[in-house]
Amino acid sequence: MGTYSAIPRAAYREQPRRMPRCLGFERYALGFNGSSNYVEVTGSASLTFGDGEEWSLEMWITPQEEIWCSLGGSKNYDEGDIMLHNGKYVYYRPPGVPYDGKYWWSVNIGSFLNQTLYLLITMDSSRIMRAYRNGNYKGETTPENSAIIFNSLAYAYHSEYGKVVIYQARIYNRVLAEEEAKWNMLNYHNPVRDGLVLWLPMEEGSGLTVYDKSGHGNNGSLLPADDPPTWERVRQWELRQVV
Repeated sequence: MGTYSAIPRAAYREQPRRMPRCLGFERYALGFNGSSNYVEVTGSASLTFGDGEEWSLEMWITPQEEIWCSLGGSKNYDEGDIMLHNGKYVYYRPPGVPYDGKYWWSVNIGSFLNQTLYLLITMDSSRIMRAYRNGNYKGETTPENSAIIFNSLAYAYHSEYGKVVIYQARIYNRVLAEEEAKWNMLNYHNPVRDGLVLWLPMEEGSGLTVYDKSGHGNNGSLLPADDPPTWERVRQWELRQVV
C-alpha cells in the first residue's frame, strides 16, 4: 500500500468528504429490495470475531428508505450484526439477542436516507464501538458483548423495509485508524491491506457471485437465485454527492 504522506493535503482541505474520482462512470453497485434478497458469505473463520476481538466494517452505501436493515452480520440470533434504523442510527445487535430492539447499542450518525455515504464501524478490544460517516467521527457506545460473524450482507427484518444500494464492502480484523479510513476513501482501488479479510468491490456487473479481493476467498453469493440483488450502474455524480 502507499504511504499516508502520499495523500494530497489539498484533497483533505478542499474536498474531504468526496468519493474518489477514479470510480468514474463504469462502476457497478448492488441494489437490495429490502424484503428478500441479500449476499451470503459463508464458511470462513476469518470473518468470525469473538468477544473482545477487534474488527472494522467499511461500506459505501445509499440507504433508500426507513429501514431495519442489516449491513453486515448474520441472520441467526446467536451471531450478531450491524444495522441501520430510523433514518439516523447505526445499531449493534450482540449475539443471542432477538430482533426486538432490546439490549441493542446505537450511535446517531445523522440523517442519511437517500444520501450516499462512506460508513466505517470499528470495534476495539475494550468493546468500544465507534461510528464514522464520510471520514468524520460521529460517536461511540460500549456494548456488553462485541462478538460477531459476518456471513451475510444487506438483509432486512420486515418485508416493507430495508432498501439500500451498496457500492462496495470491506472488513478488517483490527481497528482502522482515522488516517487509514481517509486513505481508503480517497484511494478506492488501493486500500490499506493490513488486516483486510473481506473486500467486495462489486465490479462484476452481472451474475450471482461477488468476488473477494482480500486474498481470503470470502466470495459472496447473491440470493435467492430467482430474485437476487440487482446490478446497477453507478453514475459519477451520485458518488460525489456525499455530505
